[in-house]
Amino acid sequence: MNRPLAQVLVEKNLVDEQKLSKLIAKFFDVEYIDLASKKIPEKILDYVPEELARSSEIVPFNTKGNALYLAMRDPKDLGTIDLIRKETGLDIKPFYITQQALTNTLNQYSQSIKKEFAEIITKTAQKPTKGKLKDIAQEVPVIK
Repeated sequence: MNRPLAQVLVEKNLVDEQKLSKLIAKFFDVEYIDLASKKIPEKILDYVPEELARSSEIVPFNTKGNALYLAMRDPKDLGTIDLIRKETGLDIKPFYITQQALTNTLNQYSQSIKKEFAEIITKTAQKPTKGKLKDIAQEVPVIK
């Protein structure tokens, strides 16, 4: 039953999650971000591979100029920040995010993959196969 104190306080309704999150962000000297209802463009998600995002508890959510905005459970994780900076060539602006919001936002990676897979299936189904080509060729009128 080892759970973070913040989680227990929120679950028992002893503290408002958003207020607590803002306090934690202030402690880390970063901004708090609530991505609960924000759809993140695929081109932004592509900056960080899903496996790394899940294992490091991070998610990119915006770019501005030469900066990548990164929602993080631990915004002081300098190792992860340096890795993303080196891989992307962008400056990293860390933000604090709650565990629930992070989990919901990380699910956008899976939705993105499912969407791409569905598009590939649709395109493949629309392409004529050899059998279809033969049928089409037989339907073409012959000019004499």
